[in-house]
Amino acid sequence: MEDAQCFGHSDPDAWFPESSKHLDVRQLIVRRGVEALSVCSYCPIQRKCLEFGLLNANINNGIFGGTVP
Repeated sequence: MEDAQCFGHSDPDAWFPESSKHLDVRQLIVRRGVEALSVCSYCPIQRKCLEFGLLNANINNGIFGGTVP
């Protein structure tokens, strides 16, 4: 995945929003994921990334291929 736009990004946690008792998941995704989603939108391996996220059932949160959990 070295061809991914997110590879080496300064904030890799943006693709894996943290959970919180005070905010629901959607609010967290919006807060931390807006930048991640915009990076995904022009990524050359967006489809491959989405397939990876879908095929790895042990990964149940995170932004893969420009999609939200």
